[in-house]
Amino acid sequence: MASEAGGVSPLRRPNPGLAATLSIVPGLGQLYNGHPRKAVFYLCWTLFTIGPAVLLIMAGQSIGHTLLVHHSGALFLLIALISVFAFIGLFLAGLFVWASSIIDAYQSAVALGAGERELAARRRMFRL
Repeated sequence: MASEAGGVSPLRRPNPGLAATLSIVPGLGQLYNGHPRKAVFYLCWTLFTIGPAVLLIMAGQSIGHTLLVHHSGALFLLIALISVFAFIGLFLAGLFVWASSIIDAYQSAVALGAGERELAARRRMFRL
C-alpha cells in the first residue's frame, strides 16, 4: 500500500512509452495521462500552426498560377517569397509544438508514476 500513500493508485501508473506513442496524435498522450486541458492546448496549437501552413501553400498555388497567366512575374515572386517564409515559420512552429506534446506526455507519465501529480500537471515545451 506504499504506492497509495504517495497518492497514485497502482492501477493509474501510465506507461511513458505508450503516452509518447499516443502523442503522435497531438494531445492523445495527455488524455491518456489524465490531463484534458493540456490535451486541448497541444491539439489546438498544432492544428492552428500546421493547418494554416498547408492552407497557405494551397492558396498560394492558385494565386501564383493566376498571376503567371496574367504575366505578373514580379508580383508572383514577391508573393511566393512571402508565402514560403510564412509557410516555413508556421510549419516549424507546428512541429515544435507537436514534439513538445510527445515530450510532455512522456515526462508527465514518468512524474505520475513517481507520484508527483503537481509536476505532471505542468506544461512542458521542448527546449533546444
